[in-house]
Amino acid sequence: MQDTTRKSLTELGLPVEYIESVPGGLHICEDDAENGYPFVYLSDHFLKITGWTREEIAERFENKYSLMVHPDDFETAHGYTCVGEESGSSQQDDRIFRMFGKHGYIYVSGNAREIKTNGKTYIQGIHNAITHFVKNIEKEKRALRTLRLEGRSDQAEIIRAISKVFYCIYYIDMRDYSYFDLGKTTLELDDLVGTKGNAVTAFPQVGKFLIHEDDYERFVEYTDVTTLDERLRDKTWISEQFFGMTAGWSEGLFIASDREEDGRLRHAIWAVRSINEEKNKELAYQEELRELAAIAQSANEAKTNFLFNMSHDIRTPMNAIMGYSQLMRKGLTDKKLLDYQDKIDRSSKLLLSIINNVLDMARIDSGETEIHEEHVKISNIPAAISDVLGAEAKRKSISFGYTVNVEHDHVLADSTKLNEIFMNICSNAVKYTLPGGSVTAEIDELPCDRSGYALIRTRITDTGIGMSKDYLPRLFDSFTRERNTTTGKVAGTGLGMAIVKKLIDLMDGSIDVQSEEGNGSVFTVIIPHKIADKSYYNHSKDNEIENSDHLIQGKRLLLAEDNELNAEIALAVLEDIGLVVDHVEDGRKCLEKIMKMPSDSYDLILMDVQMPVMNGYEATKAIRAIPDESKANIPIIAMTANAFDEDRRNAFSAGMNGHVSKPIDVNSLVEQLIEVLS
Repeated sequence: MQDTTRKSLTELGLPVEYIESVPGGLHICEDDAENGYPFVYLSDHFLKITGWTREEIAERFENKYSLMVHPDDFETAHGYTCVGEESGSSQQDDRIFRMFGKHGYIYVSGNAREIKTNGKTYIQGIHNAITHFVKNIEKEKRALRTLRLEGRSDQAEIIRAISKVFYCIYYIDMRDYSYFDLGKTTLELDDLVGTKGNAVTAFPQVGKFLIHEDDYERFVEYTDVTTLDERLRDKTWISEQFFGMTAGWSEGLFIASDREEDGRLRHAIWAVRSINEEKNKELAYQEELRELAAIAQSANEAKTNFLFNMSHDIRTPMNAIMGYSQLMRKGLTDKKLLDYQDKIDRSSKLLLSIINNVLDMARIDSGETEIHEEHVKISNIPAAISDVLGAEAKRKSISFGYTVNVEHDHVLADSTKLNEIFMNICSNAVKYTLPGGSVTAEIDELPCDRSGYALIRTRITDTGIGMSKDYLPRLFDSFTRERNTTTGKVAGTGLGMAIVKKLIDLMDGSIDVQSEEGNGSVFTVIIPHKIADKSYYNHSKDNEIENSDHLIQGKRLLLAEDNELNAEIALAVLEDIGLVVDHVEDGRKCLEKIMKMPSDSYDLILMDVQMPVMNGYEATKAIRAIPDESKANIPIIAMTANAFDEDRRNAFSAGMNGHVSKPIDVNSLVEQLIEVLS
């Protein structure tokens, strides 16, 4: 029989580009019913679907479409209507019918349309193979019918429900681990495990051939039906996600179908569905989140660097202003000039406080603030605050007092942050209390149900101007003040209370505020602290000798400071408290000086951190590596314009013995010197 299907589409006068772009198994035949609709064109995909070659179709079916369709299905396949030349072409809806394939009947989903060209009428058909789909439906119907015949209609309904989502379903008898296929499986799964078998040996085969090697071991463990009863003991279902080598992402679901009277699993269902699209969206979203996190991390690092630089750049001139102001005061006798100097000093401290608040808030918001616990004596906190605020309270004729009534005076806490909390609250109380008023702090210990902890309540009461009820809900918001600097005549950033709240939250504490406009305020802070051994203080702070300045008198100190103004101030302060001081301009010169001079030349090094040539950390590490132990172990105190917690940690990590921040506070410096030298 002659093969007539090799004619070109151009020769037939048919639209080449359109026809060749049509998906599916395409054929074109003459509209000649008497001759069985002879083929004039067969696509390669049509041949692939049927399994025949062109020559075989010509020989076996005489190139006639009617002979390839199952006789019982021909009317279904041919159900279009011709409507005539002037009406254009007609279209047939999708039909399901059988065709003769090389290996038996195949089910196809097809449609046909008329094409009129060059005075001739052709029929174009497009077929897609759906044999596996149809067989799965039949298989599912048989399986559900079997379940109903066995009196398990409830199981049939479960399976019918999940079959709408899952593309393969297996029913497992847990007594012997046998299974049968409930339909909708892929060709690959059918080839691997068949329609029934033993799940112990069959299911791992799926993973071996279809699951990516990175997920294989997890897949085998998940599909181990011998452990399924235990894994489903208190559960209705368990699921896992896996990546396939060909199908992408899938989700496997084991369902406890029914149980024996003793609770053991009798039957289980294993179902699999494709989650490729949603998983890819999830992975894309996760990748987007990672990219956003990287951007945020980069921004945080940039902000951190900015804060370090800002802190250093602002504190360096502030150190000069405050330092020279303190030095100038010693030479002043004129009351008016002393008053000017006092105002410069107070304004400088206010400016430094504002700078600290801005930097602290930025650090807290970036999540870089941590709690660093150390031994703290509760009664020392109000005493220290009273020492700082006492002068200002006295100047305004404000009574400032405190009481301490605690059983556990020694605790583990972050003393720096505790001081910051109560200094903010108390300084505000003094700031907003009119002359003749009072500020009191009451510290009590409350009953605590947490073993090893003391619950400390601090109540700070003032007779100040108070706050309105409308403002109280916004008290702890950043950059909020009830009265701005212009109307209230009190300077500030509106950050102090926001910092207080965030620090208390970090300590798992709480703060409550009661206030009435014109009648003062009451701040109540409750914080849990670990109880500490008071023997720590018995051997340290409590035994410090009063007026111990003599411990540093005449000690020789090497100052490493590159800034000329800062060096001049430091030299004046250090010499004024009785130290003998040498000065070098950078870390390398400091190292060279220590190596060159005899071992007992210096009792201590005061080391700036940010210096050219060799910074303070590098110089400290180099000194600690000197073979001469007496030189290597010389005490070193860091002196830096950066005042963050990590500056202290970095100083101790580099081998330093202490840390003071700029602007230099003489009392703090003396305390550090005494602590290191005593």
